[in-house]
Amino acid sequence: MKKHLGRGIVSACLLLGTATAAYADKVLELKVANYDPIAGVWSDSSGQGNDALGLVSPPSLTPGQTPNGSAVVTFDGTNYLTLTPGISSAGFTCFAYVRPNSGDSRTIVGGGTGSFQYRVGGDGFGDKQEVLQRNLVRLGESTTDVSTVNFQIISIAFAAGGGPFRLAETDDGTPRNLFSSPTNLVGAASGPGELYSGDIAEIRIYNTVLSDTDRAAIEEEIRQTYEP
Repeated sequence: MKKHLGRGIVSACLLLGTATAAYADKVLELKVANYDPIAGVWSDSSGQGNDALGLVSPPSLTPGQTPNGSAVVTFDGTNYLTLTPGISSAGFTCFAYVRPNSGDSRTIVGGGTGSFQYRVGGDGFGDKQEVLQRNLVRLGESTTDVSTVNFQIISIAFAAGGGPFRLAETDDGTPRNLFSSPTNLVGAASGPGELYSGDIAEIRIYNTVLSDTDRAAIEEEIRQTYEP
């Protein structure tokens, strides 16, 4: 089902019910509705207790930004959040509903050396999705730039055998290799460095490579949350 593709802002879509099995593997779910900008706490609703804490100058909450008027968490390129205790896994599927600003190396989630780092841009790849084993090796990049004007659902599924990026409901390049140390930052990699600039409405991480069917169903659920 691709009738919404003409709007150029999301990926999607199968029936939500097909994603049921995937929820056992959910280790992080940061939804804008659960962000407290005063306390600087983005509460994790996955059930795993991975709350994201803004220890210094947390991101702001900006109302009325998504296509259906939802608020978003706005990172200004200087702030970030720390996941406690963080996520360790040999495989990941990560989703994000984002509108990055123009720039370089805008990290959505990251951590110390060897961690799973998922970012927009870097290494001369413009606004493409990119996955790295932090400070060790660039694992791959997508084919198409992420929009810096409209919100989009982006995602990556990755383990030993690799797995596709997705953009606008379509596979979009394949990275390779494995991850090691914990992923424990939102909006930055270790240092902190390569900080995210732009808006994020939701991030989800699963500690396995989900099937295409599950990924499409989760994308559709996210789309229905933030679009008319």
